[in-house]
Amino acid sequence: MAKHLRRENEMKSRKMRGMRRIAAAVVAFALLLAMQGTAARAETVRRTDEADSAKAADAENRTPTNPVHHCTKRNDGSDKTDFSYVYFGNYPQTEVMGSTLTEAITGASYDANGDAWVNGTKYRRISKSDTNYDGYFGDSAYRYFRWEQIKWRVLENDGSALFVMADKGLDCKNYHDPGDSITWEGCTIRKWLNNDFYRMALNSGEQGAVVERTIVNDDNPKYGTEGGNDTEDKVYLLSISEATNPAYGFCEGHSVDSVSRRVKASDYAHARGSIIDTSTGYEGNCWWGLRSPGDYTFTAAVVTSYHGIPGYGTEVSVANYACVPVLHISLSSDLWTPAEGPASPNPDEGDSPSDGDTVKPPVPQPSDGAPSGVTGTDGGNAQTDAPKATALQGKIKSRKKGVQIKWKKQPDAAGYQIQIAGNKAFPKKGTITKTVKKPSVTKLTVGKLKPGRKYYIRIRTYQTVNGKTVYSAWSKAKSAVTGK
Repeated sequence: MAKHLRRENEMKSRKMRGMRRIAAAVVAFALLLAMQGTAARAETVRRTDEADSAKAADAENRTPTNPVHHCTKRNDGSDKTDFSYVYFGNYPQTEVMGSTLTEAITGASYDANGDAWVNGTKYRRISKSDTNYDGYFGDSAYRYFRWEQIKWRVLENDGSALFVMADKGLDCKNYHDPGDSITWEGCTIRKWLNNDFYRMALNSGEQGAVVERTIVNDDNPKYGTEGGNDTEDKVYLLSISEATNPAYGFCEGHSVDSVSRRVKASDYAHARGSIIDTSTGYEGNCWWGLRSPGDYTFTAAVVTSYHGIPGYGTEVSVANYACVPVLHISLSSDLWTPAEGPASPNPDEGDSPSDGDTVKPPVPQPSDGAPSGVTGTDGGNAQTDAPKATALQGKIKSRKKGVQIKWKKQPDAAGYQIQIAGNKAFPKKGTITKTVKKPSVTKLTVGKLKPGRKYYIRIRTYQTVNGKTVYSAWSKAKSAVTGK
């Protein structure tokens, strides 16, 4: 009996110990699961924090910075500028030659603009008659160029928009055709930039990312030549003051041989007529135009291939200077992408554009028409609304302390504006302006001038459009000596 009771108690004791072991194992397993869950949550938080940090770093790296110019104050091209770069828009640039110029490219069906798509790549075909100046085209019937993304130097990031300048001379255009006295407001390259180039280089989405700006057109800083009215532009050229502004990455010395103003022409621009340097140390550098006037109203400022800016400029009809557009891109747009610098990309022949270089079809451009919103602050000069110009007729006659002026009648005008100045640059100070409000009047005598002095005279027409005054281009100036 006693043995039976002891055996029964031992069995109960073993059962209890077994149950305690099971309970301990359950508790241990639960603790293990809890610890793993905590670790997993900590890892998730850590990875989320890392992802957020990576996104923040990526956003910071993506944002272009303002340029930093390292000036050596030496006229030897030893200075440098740290620029940021972006890609935005597309344009014909690199020539296709040799074995890469396949029958598929030469035999493609090119449209009225000279463009065709071949195996997913867009090409531009031009002949000698398509050039602005044919001195560099050669004897080929056609030459072929690949459309590529446009690379831009960032001149300023103001927190809302990027002020950018093309890293290459993209095309070749006269400042004004014909070579008359003109300001930026009325010149033909302004019309081309805001109309043809804008619609050819940018698709509709990219056009929406361009910020139109009021452009100040200063007088020539050395000669005082009139810069004209301020304008509203989407695309334009730099001025002398902007191309010598260290805040934009340029050397402030306009006559200094500065790398900051070094620009090479694209193959397309050179074939279209842009002159390039072949001398040692300057190979491939182009002369490129500015919007500022030169020493006379029929000249415009340029940057030379050795990077200086001669203040006197060259005649506006010169046909072999490269066009280097500038514009403002909304910083919030996702249509621009960061680019490496400083060298301009020039893909090896035979390379196809990468996914990042894929060219988007541009919006079709009209054969003619003015850029929308291109006006002057005094009523401006919207190209489609401007009246026809007139011209001075015959010899300016001398009168006692004055001159007599005659001009060609322009019935489409509301009247005429005449300027008389002792300086053929027509500086603001010292220039007399007369307005004739009847279009039928074609003669005017101006008195109270200094006797025996040579004066220069020019005329333009005006009319009123939607309550604003718009002007034609100025006529060619004539001169006369006042009577005593």
